[in-house]
Amino acid sequence: MLMEEESFGERLKFILKKKGISITKLANMCGLSRECISLYLNGKREPKEKTMYRICKGLKMTMADFYADEGIRVNNFYEAKLLNNYRQMDEHKKGQVEGYVCRIMEEERN
Repeated sequence: MLMEEESFGERLKFILKKKGISITKLANMCGLSRECISLYLNGKREPKEKTMYRICKGLKMTMADFYADEGIRVNNFYEAKLLNNYRQMDEHKKGQVEGYVCRIMEEERN
């Protein structure tokens, strides 16, 4: 099980290590520059939807597969992005998000 606070770049590092893929090889597999991949790995940039799709396609995996080792199923890029953003929040902000979601769910029930 991986850390809850894992960023996109950390997750990508884990997958590359697990699959034995270098930065250069991934760049070639998904048609991105080595520098671009490096920015994602170092957390200096977050991929847009198109780029995330290209990375996953290059890795021969779906977005759901990208997070699957954590036992978390995501259905699309937007869910994955929300999850990634949530993981990067401090505990106070996470509490605010959880409170907001609870209020919305309560409104749905009424």
